[in-house]
Amino acid sequence: MKPKLDPDRGFFNKWEMYKIVKEKPLPYLRIPHTDVFSLQSFNHFLNMYECIFIKSVFTWGGEKISKITKEDQQLIWKLQGQPLKSFENAQDLFAELSAVYNGGLCIIQEGAPLLMYGDRPIDIRAHLQREFDKGWIYAGDLIRVGGPDSIVSNFESNGTVEPTAKVLTSLFKSRDQAAEIIDHVVKSAMHICNILDEHDIFMEAGIDFGIDGNGRLWLIEVNTNDIQGGPDKELFKHLPDQTFYNDIVKRHRKMNEQTVQKLFEYFEEYVKHNRKNE
Repeated sequence: MKPKLDPDRGFFNKWEMYKIVKEKPLPYLRIPHTDVFSLQSFNHFLNMYECIFIKSVFTWGGEKISKITKEDQQLIWKLQGQPLKSFENAQDLFAELSAVYNGGLCIIQEGAPLLMYGDRPIDIRAHLQREFDKGWIYAGDLIRVGGPDSIVSNFESNGTVEPTAKVLTSLFKSRDQAAEIIDHVVKSAMHICNILDEHDIFMEAGIDFGIDGNGRLWLIEVNTNDIQGGPDKELFKHLPDQTFYNDIVKRHRKMNEQTVQKLFEYFEEYVKHNRKNE
């Protein structure tokens, strides 16, 4: 079934985005097994995986994300920002989850075996921008580090940001492997943006990747500009080197100027066309 664009916000929610990105896989990018959250899918995923996530398809910033793990024959549930809860059976846990998500559309995902950084969750945020005359531009990347007791790496969880090469070199003890992972991030991000172009036109994208112990990428989320805004540019302002941030802001200003120019050109063509038909 063709992915549906949300007409109100002008974006693809998490479930629709999953349908898009799984169309054309890459050998070095893993897309976590994902389904619509229901009692059937919940029981199925619990039987298949030791760790699963549940996410509302419409929220951002880590809001309403649940992590469920199996420990000592119990199910351990952590809702972002809330204390742990343990359950002896899946039925009781499902009842609590249903109360939290209250019938809203959610996805359930395989928990990826991602690396941590100082016992905190991390991901790589890749930022891309479109220029009318050049197409997609890879604008930069950074590592987002989640806050204390967080299950997500979002900056809103009292997190921090770090230079990508610094963290990857620390984790893998190899500049060459760090460089290879960054290369895969660039190629994966551009690949995803090119797939998006087959479904709609966006001007910016913020794509989040996790990394496992083998250096393989796992796709976490794809964020695009919509009526409410776009991927957070200010993240890059917190890096020691301001080059990415300055270039992103400059390019964003250029994009706005190009948009105004295009609208003006379309208006001129519209006026000329109407005059000819008078």
